[in-house]
Amino acid sequence: MPLQTDNDCFQSIQAGRDEFSVFLTSNTVVQAAINGDVAVVRVGSPVFSENLAVAFDKSGELDNSSLVNRVSEIIAEMHEDGTLGELSMKWFSEDLTMDPTQ
Repeated sequence: MPLQTDNDCFQSIQAGRDEFSVFLTSNTVVQAAINGDVAVVRVGSPVFSENLAVAFDKSGELDNSSLVNRVSEIIAEMHEDGTLGELSMKWFSEDLTMDPTQ
């Protein structure tokens, strides 16, 4: 039975619907479901992963290259000093800042 979002899947399970046998979603959605006492079980490792990024609007009137450079520097500093890892542990209970392909 198709649902609009992966979040709808675990909400349906939580609401007592039992016609699900498997659903695919992100680790963070699965962990949120488990933390919320929803009867789901994580099986295996992720099928795929993707690196996250910061997006900027390229259609603006102002050149944002200096902003892009500065934000890139800040993120690199946070990665190097462990701040990103700490935030990941705080909000996701695992360090999601490392490249999963390495």
